[in-house]
Amino acid sequence: MLAVAFSPDGRTLATASADRTARRWDVATGRELDSLTGHGGWVTGVAYSPDGRTLATSSDDLTARLWDVTPQHELVTLTDRDTVTGLGFSRDARFLATAGGDGTLRLWDVAAHRVSTTLGGHPAKVSAVTFSPDGRTVAAADNDATVRLWDVATHRELAALQRHAGPVRSVAFSPDGRILATSGDDRTVRLWDVGTRDQVAVLTGHTDRVGGATFSPDGRILATASDDRTVRLWDVAGRRQVAILSGHTDKVSVVAFGPDGRTLATAGEDATVRLWDVATHREVATLTGHTGWVWAVAFSPDGRTLATAADDGTVRVWDVAARRQLAVIGGHSDTAPRLALSPDGRVLAATGTGTTVRLWDMNVLSWRRQLCDLAGRNLTRVEWEEFLRGRPYQKTCPDRA
Repeated sequence: MLAVAFSPDGRTLATASADRTARRWDVATGRELDSLTGHGGWVTGVAYSPDGRTLATSSDDLTARLWDVTPQHELVTLTDRDTVTGLGFSRDARFLATAGGDGTLRLWDVAAHRVSTTLGGHPAKVSAVTFSPDGRTVAAADNDATVRLWDVATHRELAALQRHAGPVRSVAFSPDGRILATSGDDRTVRLWDVGTRDQVAVLTGHTDRVGGATFSPDGRILATASDDRTVRLWDVAGRRQVAILSGHTDKVSVVAFGPDGRTLATAGEDATVRLWDVATHREVATLTGHTGWVWAVAFSPDGRTLATAADDGTVRVWDVAARRQLAVIGGHSDTAPRLALSPDGRVLAATGTGTTVRLWDMNVLSWRRQLCDLAGRNLTRVEWEEFLRGRPYQKTCPDRA
């Protein structure tokens, strides 16, 4: 399984696979709704339009396709010149952006089913692409140390941001769209004024590659993760470092703010997940149990639950307030896992580089029923402790001896 995406209402999950298909699944029942066929190569990406009516798929057959998912049929095949490495809809769903391995960025008019424009100028593979919150600007980063800003309406290049000294790994707009944060192999994080296209700050301090950057929900704090084993917090307005979060013993690969912005989750190669109080900069918990590199973390929308995935082949679910593990979900790919939560926080999807995606009900009572169905008997107390550590023992099949 190469990519997953929830529909905006959280009822349907789309998956992309190396079997040349995209499939849609009913989240409530886990039933396959349909298989979208037509691509001639691996399907590498899926993305829903904000209104949920159109699904975009990308493939290494050099095409992107748009599908009308009510009813389910292909709207159009969008043919590119090279492998489509990324795609994303504008917030109003008028445009689809596709990033290419040949250094091009294409904007497609979704209603007209045609290329609105081809935005060239990237001399290397486009590694990341994102729309601004208002949908008026596209930011695209490439492996040649350049970030380009494009005007969606006029198709004009607004700026080529070229201050990085190596490949750019991430681009992120602040929630109000006024600031763009970029980070990369040159160990720096750079802040840009989207309106003036000027670099307004170079945030230095990391001593190795900076692989990720994310804004707090209110846009006041930027968190960055680095191979130097630290996470750093930056005051966006003051353009200054406010804290170094040390504790990880190996590369930090991912950071995520809780929905209220008070808690930060970090994870990486040391197999731990750490929770931090954003206000005091104190580590409040170290969540242990994974035995491999933790690649993904995701908060539920209410912030009460955290899901983590690692290359040990497991997904673990944690009670954030109690700082304890609720469940272990096994049977997943052991390489670069990814997680996605439905918008209502009720269903967790997990996948890696294999060909399966698993859906899990976030209700522990449902897990009891699933374990009963799988085992065909009550779990022993030892088994219960392994899968539902810290919770009082209960029979998984209460109607059986």
